[in-house]
Amino acid sequence: MPVPADLHRRAALGLMGSAAMAAAAPKPPAAMPLYRPNRELHVPVRGGKLYVRVDAAPAAKRAPVLFIHGGPGSSHWYFLPALALADERPVILYDQLDSGRSDTPNDPANWTVERFVSEIDAIRAAFDLDRLHIVGKSWGGTLAIEYAARRPAGLLSVVLAAPLVSTRSWEASTRQRLTELPKDVADAIRRHERDGSVTAPDYLAAIAVWDATFDRRRPVPPAIAAYREAMPRAFSPRVYGTMWGAGETAASGSLRFYNGEPLLPRIAVPVLFLTGEYDEMLPSAIAQLARRVPHAETRVVPGAGHSAVLDNSEAWVGEIRRWTARLG
Repeated sequence: MPVPADLHRRAALGLMGSAAMAAAAPKPPAAMPLYRPNRELHVPVRGGKLYVRVDAAPAAKRAPVLFIHGGPGSSHWYFLPALALADERPVILYDQLDSGRSDTPNDPANWTVERFVSEIDAIRAAFDLDRLHIVGKSWGGTLAIEYAARRPAGLLSVVLAAPLVSTRSWEASTRQRLTELPKDVADAIRRHERDGSVTAPDYLAAIAVWDATFDRRRPVPPAIAAYREAMPRAFSPRVYGTMWGAGETAASGSLRFYNGEPLLPRIAVPVLFLTGEYDEMLPSAIAQLARRVPHAETRVVPGAGHSAVLDNSEAWVGEIRRWTARLG
């Protein structure tokens, strides 16, 4: 069955069931009068080609900023508010393999942290990016941490937006957030995720409450929603289900034991931790992790959940603008 445009990515896993891949099939092209890029390229990587778009005003002379989307299995559409930065620097958005407008070999052998990190090098080579900032959101933060810990030449700074640093720290936060919900809602989420019964109607109803509280607290703006709907796929359920799992608050996929915390002290460039006031990852937990990075700051976006880039675009983009302006 078709997935409603505003349905949360994880709830979609339960709703679609065996129809997931059919629902993710390419849609007919649609007109997109807004958000047309200055340049598009398909960049070869191991396993296929990535869709990459670049926006830059003629006077944009500062170092580019590369945005890394979350999921795993999401796509670049929700970063569209960040195109406001293109007045002063190139803004680069892309879809990871098997996501969005990129190739979809649908091979689980490609769904590893290391291979997804290698996409960053491929994009840098394709666009000759000798200097850049990177912004990683959620799972994209995982990739940004892994990449920055290698201390690559020319990396100026990192923004970790509501990052998945480790599964254990993430789940510690979601367990705490569950206590903030009505007891019947929290109990339904815990029970069904424990039992694997995430197609149950009361689970879907409960996770909708979670989403409205901690994920996306405001509707997607119509122009951005139209852009999303014109994509071949905005979310790839099989990638997400394989790597994270079907549930919301606890991992059951290949990332269930992921731990990037030991990498934090290795990051030599300045790092901004950026999180929403009501994010799934508690701001207090983010602050604790930030203390393990040699040169880090933390900012909280007021009134926003995990989708702070959409919940409070002006504040979210403003923090990134101020941060990158200081550093090149």
